[in-house]
Amino acid sequence: MTVSGIEVFHVAIVVGDMQAAMDRYSRVLGVEKWSWWDRLPEGSPARVVYGPGAGTTFELISIESDSDSQFHQFYKQHGEGVQHIGFWCSDLKSSVKAALEAGGEIVGGLTDAQGNLVVHVKPGDLDALALKPQLFVNANIGFTLEYFGPGSEQMYHDWFKGDYAMMIKPAPWEAG
Repeated sequence: MTVSGIEVFHVAIVVGDMQAAMDRYSRVLGVEKWSWWDRLPEGSPARVVYGPGAGTTFELISIESDSDSQFHQFYKQHGEGVQHIGFWCSDLKSSVKAALEAGGEIVGGLTDAQGNLVVHVKPGDLDALALKPQLFVNANIGFTLEYFGPGSEQMYHDWFKGDYAMMIKPAPWEAG
């Protein structure tokens, strides 16, 4: 079975030392520009940067203090490594449903400064769920999937402004 309508646009890596990781990824993968994510709540136990290189965008998530977030749990269990891969999904509900039917579950516990929250649901609850345009799904394949549906690209436009197309592969539905 092939899942259509999804495209990779970033790879997220949890790291222990943000500056050392930025330096390493710049040297090895050619990342020339990093942009700090400014949407985390004040006092967040993690910091996030994005940088384009090697044909994709890398999201580095540094562990700054103790927390029970999915990123901290990953770091405690695995150390540094790929925690999730971000996908544009033209049909968010169908993409999430396919992952859930394959045994995945929506991962909870992420709240951004705008109050967007990701929660756990059982597969049978999906049709009643009012999906946000961004969801994390544990598909039991070694890393978490992060799905972004139509409308979610606006936060990247707002953040990167004129650098959007350089920093992030634009969403496929934006192609004119």
